[in-house]
Amino acid sequence: MGTHTSKILAILFVIFLLLVIYWAASGSMPGVVQRLYDFPGGDKAAHFLLVGGLALLVNLALGGRHLQIAERQIFTGSVLVAIFISLEEVSQFAFPLRTPDIWDWVASMAGIAFAGWLVRRIWLR
Repeated sequence: MGTHTSKILAILFVIFLLLVIYWAASGSMPGVVQRLYDFPGGDKAAHFLLVGGLALLVNLALGGRHLQIAERQIFTGSVLVAIFISLEEVSQFAFPLRTPDIWDWVASMAGIAFAGWLVRRIWLR
């Protein structure tokens, strides 16, 4: 997949995630999306898959660009997504219909880490 296609997919995925965040904050989650969250562990699985998918697409869109942090190479897209998701999780304190949850954040970070592993595998083939 070229970086142009990856950029378009990343932008579309960001729009979808912003819609999910809006729906959750306003209590208007569409039934089809709500059903994904309703089964046991569905919320955590959704965090892992959605945030991991976003990190994967952003990392691919950025061409695998990385930062050097504490002698480790970390994908720039992973850092950006981790910052965004951390801010989003903390912002839930401001919305009465939202419930901040450390385990949601942990599932999101695990998804980002898995996406980084996948991108590294793609680049090393």
